[in-house]
Amino acid sequence: MSPKSKRMKVLVAVDESAYSQAAVETLTRLSPPGHCEVRVIHVVEPLDRAFYPELTPPFPSSLAEIQKGRLKHGQGILDRAVKQLRAAGYQVSGSI
Repeated sequence: MSPKSKRMKVLVAVDESAYSQAAVETLTRLSPPGHCEVRVIHVVEPLDRAFYPELTPPFPSSLAEIQKGRLKHGQGILDRAVKQLRAAGYQVSGSI
């Protein structure tokens, strides 16, 4: 078995909850970072047209602007967790 195949792979979903932060902090204390690859995700659900049945394409730009703001906020949440894990020495990737 190659050294890379022995690496533990961890998936961490983050949000703004205390539980999410505790998971990231716990991970920074658990495993030697050199033996672990971490993938951090944050989910931003798309705005659902079902909440706005009167809307038909093309949707108003305000809906797009709202979604853009939600994505930017989510990226900040993701970036903080990735930064914290990288500072602890982990190989980290992240995605929304």
